[in-house]
Amino acid sequence: MEPIVTLSAFSEIDNYESSINDVAMYFTDEITNIFLMINFACLCGLISFLGIIANIINLIIFYRQGLNTTINIGFFSLALSDLCSLVLQQVFNVFVNLRLSNSDVPVVFVEIQFLTATLSREMFTTITSLITVYITAERCLCIVFPLQVKQMISLRSTIVVMIVIFAVTLLSPIAIYSTSYLEWKFYPNINRSFLSMGYKDNFETCEVVSYFIHAIVGLVSYLAVVIFTLILIYKLQEKHTFYRKANLNQDKTRSLSKRDRTTMATVVLIATILIVCFIPAGILCIMSFLEPEFNVRDKYHNMFYCLWSFAMLFESINSSVPIVLYLRMSTRFRTQFRLLFYRCLCPIESSVIKNKTW
Repeated sequence: MEPIVTLSAFSEIDNYESSINDVAMYFTDEITNIFLMINFACLCGLISFLGIIANIINLIIFYRQGLNTTINIGFFSLALSDLCSLVLQQVFNVFVNLRLSNSDVPVVFVEIQFLTATLSREMFTTITSLITVYITAERCLCIVFPLQVKQMISLRSTIVVMIVIFAVTLLSPIAIYSTSYLEWKFYPNINRSFLSMGYKDNFETCEVVSYFIHAIVGLVSYLAVVIFTLILIYKLQEKHTFYRKANLNQDKTRSLSKRDRTTMATVVLIATILIVCFIPAGILCIMSFLEPEFNVRDKYHNMFYCLWSFAMLFESINSSVPIVLYLRMSTRFRTQFRLLFYRCLCPIESSVIKNKTW
């Protein structure tokens, strides 16, 4: 028996398409250029520049502290991923500036930046989210299983996990790169040839699947960070209550309470920053999966660009702010920071912090 398709079903589809069209009509070329100028040329450019400097500092400090603990390896890998993401963001910003300046260079900047900067940048933002999950999970295990954690998470296993995260994520867009290429296209209306993207037959399918996988990985990462954070907070509160009931020394109890509060504040900030800054990109990936024409080439290209300008701005902020958390939460990091930049103003015996870690 044939399935019955009612008129109401067609009406719902028409209303859905009509609502998208109503929103898309506000994203004119002029409005799009304004958003790109503000978010990419100004805000992202400044934040990425400062973030690159901050992550270079992070790499130097964690390397000097020594990559001999799992947490230092995690933070070093996070800084490396954030640095690569911000460098590619700056490359992306250059393409946007060339496009807005109406440069006479025979290049379709929107398509070239997609292949050279956008895909690579999104890979490193995914790496950042996965490393954040690992760091949060490790801190959770340290509290839940303090005696067994060294057997559960070793230095070698952490290095292997970091390598696997980088390798698998960097190899993930092979399908898109294998179905696209650069070519010279002739445009009869202006009688010129431009360097742009060429596509194979299955490119759109690979692109949609890639957006879907990226959205799923992002969603799983957010949920994992939230779950691990909630477990960590619960266990810390449980320990704090136990120590108070055991009538331990007042100074020790007070010190433990301060340490607990600092740890909880750190993981809550990590989770909050990750969720707030990465949710917009996850939503847009889902939109691209649900609406095939929501991309840089088709019907909703202006809306796509405007919304992604905000998502990429948030991701740039996420990659730039860890140094603030480190300086606020870690005494050893602050000491190394002073040694690196204020040796003359704040003389500190280098032997005090030699071989010390996070």
